[in-house]
Amino acid sequence: MFVKFCGFTRPEDVEVACRSGVNACGFIFYAASKRFCNYLQAKECIAICKKYGVMSVGVFVDNSPNTIASIASTLVLDALQIYSEDAYMELSPHYIIFFGIRVGNNFSINSIPAIDQKDFYLFDTFDTTHYGGTGKQFDWASVASFAHLDKTIISGGVNINNVQKLCNTLRPFGIDVASGIEDSPGIKNISKMKQLIKTIKECSHDISR
Repeated sequence: MFVKFCGFTRPEDVEVACRSGVNACGFIFYAASKRFCNYLQAKECIAICKKYGVMSVGVFVDNSPNTIASIASTLVLDALQIYSEDAYMELSPHYIIFFGIRVGNNFSINSIPAIDQKDFYLFDTFDTTHYGGTGKQFDWASVASFAHLDKTIISGGVNINNVQKLCNTLRPFGIDVASGIEDSPGIKNISKMKQLIKTIKECSHDISR
């Protein structure tokens, strides 16, 4: 089970996540997000990820491919999370991509584009005002028949109370958690982070790096 915690703004939270055994930490570069991570915060946090061999993922929404590439290069990000198919086509040859798909009422599995073998899908809950971090769970049954769950990360309202059910029913490649491990947007709860990792391990899911 690949575990990504997202929306970090404080180095001390990244340190705890890395020590707990998380596979990836996400940093949001979308200015409208309550979890926006500025350059200085990101630089310090990413250095901690590298110390522990944890993947650093930059989350982008409205940036141009050139801007994304510039930020990724400057901060030495390991992967990118993007939502635009055009940006994906331009950036995928150069980076590992988590391709974000927002699952809502009009979602159709048949409309999901193909991605490169090295990349991953990330299903998140559709919201009219937010890209991720809503704390809302989408209908998991709507993606249960997706042929590529083995390279899909599930996000949107994942927390300690439902992660066991998610792991045992959908059995996706991984999970992505933000609000489910927080006291407030961008401020992580140490106990919740550790407990979520513990719960996943108790489900007999290996999260070794």
